[in-house]
Amino acid sequence: MKQIDRLFNPKQIGLVGIWEQKKLAPQYRQIFERILSNMREFKKFVPIDLSGKRPDCGKSVSEIPKQCDIVGVCLPEPVLEKNIRKIISRTARALVLFTPTISQKTERELERANKRIWVLGPGSAGLMVPRNKVFLSPYPPLPNGKIVLLTHMGDISGEILKCFKDLKVGISSAFCVGDKPLPETLIQLLGKDEHSNVLALHVHQLRSGRAFFDSLTEIGKEKHVLVFSSNQTSSLFRAAVRQAGGVFISGLPAFASGAKHLDRIPKQERKIVLISNSKTLCLAVLSRVKNLKPAPIAEKALQKMRKKVRELQIHAPGVFILVTLEQKKWRVALDLLAKETDVNLALIIIDTRFAPEDVQKKLIDSITNAKLSSSLCVLTEKELSRPDIFTSLWSFAEGLSALAQR
Repeated sequence: MKQIDRLFNPKQIGLVGIWEQKKLAPQYRQIFERILSNMREFKKFVPIDLSGKRPDCGKSVSEIPKQCDIVGVCLPEPVLEKNIRKIISRTARALVLFTPTISQKTERELERANKRIWVLGPGSAGLMVPRNKVFLSPYPPLPNGKIVLLTHMGDISGEILKCFKDLKVGISSAFCVGDKPLPETLIQLLGKDEHSNVLALHVHQLRSGRAFFDSLTEIGKEKHVLVFSSNQTSSLFRAAVRQAGGVFISGLPAFASGAKHLDRIPKQERKIVLISNSKTLCLAVLSRVKNLKPAPIAEKALQKMRKKVRELQIHAPGVFILVTLEQKKWRVALDLLAKETDVNLALIIIDTRFAPEDVQKKLIDSITNAKLSSSLCVLTEKELSRPDIFTSLWSFAEGLSALAQR
């Protein structure tokens, strides 16, 4: 079996690109330039510019060290086909192919190489291991964390990385296998990463459904597993993910924020509450999502919270209504929940019909900065009138209830 340890902690990384060429599509130069910038802090990084125009790069594939752990490739297809065999001969562990389309000849070479090394691509969004300053990707580097992110399909992977960056989600590592199905062997190996407690998977296409769910079942015993899919949205697939011990998320922002919050929570310590500024909305959510059972709070903690925040009403065990739009009161209430109870996940719903835009922003800021790991769902007046308003909320709350029941 191909090993993965040197992908987390590579000794040498190479990059083969082309800076200048007649009729060169701008994407190749842009990707090459961004990766050069992202990798500047990695000590043993060997960039190669086959056009020979950059003085800070080598000029030939032969300048890549023999047995180089990881080699990234961003070349137009005719140039790639001419150099692929030589590039593979220099690669010891993984080849990361950013080129979106390849010829049949190149594909055959990669198929042979795949028996010996990991091939991420074609159309890969790259590879990141923040703790070791590995950012072999044209996308902005992500901070260090305890999430392993595995994606495929280059365009969607890029959107996921951007969303993680926007929400400041830290990762242990990120791998994009490109425009091909997720390899179950890689899922199993990434699930064993000792530096992570969350495995976040983007699923668009599977080689073997049975092998995939067997892997989820095994990994789910040790760490949180989140599955995001834009096309595998059937109730059967969701149920299979849940049965295997995972949490299915259909929306990209919920996928990123869910991973971020679970990153902070030990696997066996989950307590959920529901907080809103609308009693009607709370009742509607509870009636639609029957499996969601908020955790009861100790009477002593409740008395302290009532004393500090008089605007906090307790509708039911674990269900709170904050009848105020004052930012400080929300912040105090959330911090008290984090300090006085063992609650660590909150589904927070703001009915924006009662909150002007400037107030909404302040509320969201107070929630974001609170000590409680909270999950935010903002509903507008227009959305509340739609019959399908609870579709995305159902998916997320379904995931929360699955966590609570395990």
